[in-house]
Amino acid sequence: MKRAYYKGPIDCCMKVVREEGLSVLMTSGLISTILRETFCYAGQFGGYFLFKRALAQFHGCSLDELGHSSYFLSGGVGGLCCWLTSYPQDIVKTKLQTQKVGQIKYPRHPTIPDEGIISCVKEIWVKEGTYG
Repeated sequence: MKRAYYKGPIDCCMKVVREEGLSVLMTSGLISTILRETFCYAGQFGGYFLFKRALAQFHGCSLDELGHSSYFLSGGVGGLCCWLTSYPQDIVKTKLQTQKVGQIKYPRHPTIPDEGIISCVKEIWVKEGTYG
């Protein structure tokens, strides 16, 4: 069985700082993380509020008159929308964050400061298609 490279989170941080420098902890994958979170929460709150409004319309009542089960269902739909919008971006973010500094697999765009997002998405699309 192959031993893990990191023994735990502290060992991971120490090795990353030693091998790649302190700045990589705050910059590697930062843009892709911000993009993921933006769309993730837009999907979550958008799904929640749209479904809550649809339930109120379906029941012929105002939003204030909805019961607890409607809020529960709306929260579930919001959570589903959150994962549907964030999971593909999370795969890209993870691929970018796990590449070593000396072994850059996804080069940055020449004019757009994208941290390699565009080349990573292209490679996923070419190699794995929509299921990547």
